[in-house]
Amino acid sequence: MIKVEISHYIYPLKKLGQMGQIHSVFQSSFNLMINNQLVHVSSHADFMSSFGMRVSKLDYQLLTPYLQVGNLVKITSDRLIIYSFNGIYQTAYQEVAIELRIEKIDFTKQFEKKLNALKNHLEHKSHLAVKNGLGDGAQKALSTLTNVNATSSELDIAVKQLIGRGQGLTPSGDDILVTYLFMMIICHDDQRKKIAPFIEKYIDKTTLVSTSYLKACLNQVVSTPLYELYLWLKNNHHCEKNILERCVSNIQKIGHTSGSDMLLGLFLGISFVLQMHSRSLK
Repeated sequence: MIKVEISHYIYPLKKLGQMGQIHSVFQSSFNLMINNQLVHVSSHADFMSSFGMRVSKLDYQLLTPYLQVGNLVKITSDRLIIYSFNGIYQTAYQEVAIELRIEKIDFTKQFEKKLNALKNHLEHKSHLAVKNGLGDGAQKALSTLTNVNATSSELDIAVKQLIGRGQGLTPSGDDILVTYLFMMIICHDDQRKKIAPFIEKYIDKTTLVSTSYLKACLNQVVSTPLYELYLWLKNNHHCEKNILERCVSNIQKIGHTSGSDMLLGLFLGISFVLQMHSRSLK
């Protein structure tokens, strides 16, 4: 029997349905599609998707020969079966639920100090000056995200301009919106309520993988690198630089450009939050 760590968002796996298909295969991970829900499966020690499950490296190696797009997968409460041209792979498994839900954090002095430390750390990253292929047309949209006086109409236009913008399975605009929304969930409920409906409105304009990440974030569920940053911001320990650097490094490692785009979204979100907090004190 293999042990499988699984995001509480899709736990237990059987609730999604008994039959699925392999949707896409990558170098060290793959996606299952079960009743219109993607399930990301990997063996990465430092990453699990908000809609993901994680197995050991050895167990993943045993799976690899059976991973072809379109292969049928059967799921029961304790058994996983993959039907492949290379034969049938069958294994008993036990799910271990991993909590990845984020909540609003009280705005204490310690929390404000951590936000400023994170902002300063991000501000010195060279990638913030490079918008990763978004183009000049998106600059107004990015500015709108930090504008404390932006109207609902302006936010609508900004989200529409960013959704699906960029290349890859998770376009840059989507990665930025995921982490911007992350910051609003934990810091600014009013802005979250303003922008979330526009993300829902345009969510079908992007890739299936991006849609899955955005939907999970709308439900306050994030991948493990963001969840670790959330725990660092939430906990009342001191503002240790080594923990902050590790959190930022783990986010930046995501995908080819996704990590840098996500850090930009964090920077924009923090900039908005700190401006609103400063204004509230006047």
